[in-house]
Amino acid sequence: MDNMLKAYTFNYPDYIPINMSFYHSTWQTGDPDKIQDEMLKHKRLFPGYVKKTYKADDVIHPPYRRKGRYIDSWGVEWETLANGITGAAINHPLKNITDVCSFKAPAAAEHDGWGPVNWEDITREAKALKNNGKPVRLSLRHGFMFLTLTYIRGFENFIYDMFDDIPEVWELIEIVERFNADYLERCMGLSPDIMCFPEDLGAQSSAMISPDLFKKFIKPSYIRLMGLAKSANSLIHMHSDGYILDLIDDIIECGADIINLQDLVNGIENIRSLLKDRVAIDLDIDRQNIVVFGTPKDIDGHIREIAEKLGDKRGGLSMSSSIIGDVPFENIKAVMDALEKYSDLK
Repeated sequence: MDNMLKAYTFNYPDYIPINMSFYHSTWQTGDPDKIQDEMLKHKRLFPGYVKKTYKADDVIHPPYRRKGRYIDSWGVEWETLANGITGAAINHPLKNITDVCSFKAPAAAEHDGWGPVNWEDITREAKALKNNGKPVRLSLRHGFMFLTLTYIRGFENFIYDMFDDIPEVWELIEIVERFNADYLERCMGLSPDIMCFPEDLGAQSSAMISPDLFKKFIKPSYIRLMGLAKSANSLIHMHSDGYILDLIDDIIECGADIINLQDLVNGIENIRSLLKDRVAIDLDIDRQNIVVFGTPKDIDGHIREIAEKLGDKRGGLSMSSSIIGDVPFENIKAVMDALEKYSDLK
C-alpha cells in the first residue's frame, strides 16, 4: 500500500508523508538554482526530482491564476493582480436572488467550475497512476459549495440570503449541489482512492459562516456529496484554510476521513485534542509567521512540536508546506531539513 494511504488509514506508514511545493512568487524572488540544489538533497521530500531551468515567462498558469480578468464557468468575473495566485471575485452574475429560476449551471461534462475540463486527459492520468500502483486523487473545484454560492451572489448577499431564509436560496443551493454531484459521478467512474473537497470556511480568528448557518444550509449538501464518494469507497479529504474549529464536529459528521487545516490559526494543542485519533490530519505548515519571519531554529522547533504531538506510529498525520513569496533561503532550507528529519516515526 502507498505510504500516504497507510497514513490516512492508520495502517502504520513507513514515515510521516510530506508534500512540499513552491508558489510562482518564490521562484521569481528567490534563487531557483539554489532552491533546486537543496531539493535534490532531500530525496524523501522530492523523490525522483530532476533539476530544470526556471524561466518565469515559461510558466503556464491556469486562466484564473493569470494576471488580469477572467470569467469562470458560473459567469463569475475574477481579477488577478499577480501571476500564480487566485484572484478575487469582483462581479457576481446573480444580482437578484429572485432571478434564480433562470440561472443555469455549467455542464459537468465540459466544465469543472473554473473553466473547460478535459475528461479524456483526466481519465488517462488516472489510469496511468493506477497502472503504476500509485493512488488516484481527484478533486472538486476549490470552493465547491459555500464559496461558489458566495461567488455567484456576492459574499454579503449570500450571508443575508441565508440569514433571511428566503425560499430562493434553497433553489440556488440545489443548483450548485447538483452540478457537484454530476461532477462527482464522473470522478467516481475513475475509482479514485482519495476524493478532495476543498473549501475555505475560515478567516483568521473565526469561521466565515456561523455554525448554525452551516448546519442548516451547507451541511446537508456536504453530507450528500461526501456520501456519493464514500459509497464508491473513496477516502474523503476535506481542505479548509483559516480557523475552522467551531465547524470541526460538523465536518467530521459529514464524512471527512482526512482534514487538511492550518496549524497556527487553529492551534496545535486544539488540533490534538479535537482531531487526533478521530480523523487523519493533513497539517498545513505555517506560511504567514514562523516560516517567513522566524529563524531556522524557530522552524525546527515548530515542526518538531507538530511531529511529536500529532504523529503516531499507526499513522494519521501528513504534513504539507507551500512556500509563498520572498522567504529567506535559510528558512526554506530549514523547512526541508525539519520536515525530513521529523518525518521519521520513532
